[in-house]
This record gives sequence, structure tokens and C-alpha cells, in this order.
Amino acid sequence: MRNSAIVTAYATGRYSQKEIAQAFDIHYATVSRIVKAKTLLPAP
Repeated sequence: MRNSAIVTAYATGRYSQKEIAQAFDIHYATVSRIVKAKTLLPAP
């Protein structure tokens, strides 16, 4: 759930990874890993 929200927020292009990290109270590197993992997965 959280990861999907992070990926969705980043995909809009309106928020930086740093802004998303601050909103979710996590490190920006964690946001980067989540986005990378979700974008590398093949579509269902």
C-alpha cells in the first residue's frame, strides 16, 4: 500500500524523491529503491 502510493506520487512528476521521503518519514534512498523495484517489475 505505502509503496504503491510512493510510486504513484513519484510518477506524477509533481514530487521529488526528497519530498516524498519527507511526507512518508523515510530516507530518500528508500524512495529510490521502491521506485526502482516497482518500475523494473513486468506488468501483470
